[in-house]
Amino acid sequence: MTTIQTVDVAAVKFRWLRAKLLLGHIGARARLASTVKIYAGRTVRIGNRTVLNDFVHIWGGGGVVLGDDCLIAAHVVITSQSHDVAAAARGLLYSQTSEKKPVTIGDNVWVGSNVTILPGVTIGTGAVIGAGSVVSRDIEPYHLALGVPAKAIRALK
Repeated sequence: MTTIQTVDVAAVKFRWLRAKLLLGHIGARARLASTVKIYAGRTVRIGNRTVLNDFVHIWGGGGVVLGDDCLIAAHVVITSQSHDVAAAARGLLYSQTSEKKPVTIGDNVWVGSNVTILPGVTIGTGAVIGAGSVVSRDIEPYHLALGVPAKAIRALK
């Protein structure tokens, strides 16, 4: 049995207007699914025609920039903030620490489902990130990257 999902145009416009008020920037014709969660939205910038699908979570405390024409699949996590992994050795609780590093995603990037993008990462224009990958370091433009941790496996151009 196939289900056809209809689009409630009024709801889509409402989400876009709400995002325009809450985010640092949202570009023309950008689309956010109703289940997208964005924290510290004033430091998040979303480019023109970029699409964020269901259950995308963005932690923007360190700054997140998504370029134009990006496709962000379902269940993607983008975080620009974390905790100090060496805190316990210094007698601190992890909850007492915070590390913020910006995440930048170039134009025309496709991020597959269930990808996690960690703080401080830059993903170059035209890159593709394979489903289920964990991106912990920069990905060059026009490269296919996948795995845990994600590694560029071939050039796309």
